[in-house]
Amino acid sequence: MRGKNKPVRRKLYDTFEVVNEGLQRPSVSLISILLILLVAIVLLGFVWQKVAIVKLVTEIDQLEKERQKLEENIGTLNSQALSLSDEDRLVKIGVNDLHMIYPKTEVIEQENIYQDSDFKRLTP
Repeated sequence: MRGKNKPVRRKLYDTFEVVNEGLQRPSVSLISILLILLVAIVLLGFVWQKVAIVKLVTEIDQLEKERQKLEENIGTLNSQALSLSDEDRLVKIGVNDLHMIYPKTEVIEQENIYQDSDFKRLTP
């Protein structure tokens, strides 16, 4: 029985040596797998960048629409401000609702309390 086991062990040992030698040096299949992996990573980067650009373009479009609506609101609010600040409207509200009256126009004379000498420069 021992005689039969020796050639099998030798064959198994030789197989391990071949596998070990194959692992010591990179084979063509390992290099091709690494190249495929590198290409896949680069392609994934391109796809990711494209998705990010599409998201940014969509966000820019939404912001432009929002800006246009805000500009329209500014125009509407400016026209409302002009109509609300109309002088005739303000006078009507002041007289009717707030019971304001127009001031009496009389000339108030002011007495000059300063003399011309107060404003002259003193020269040395």
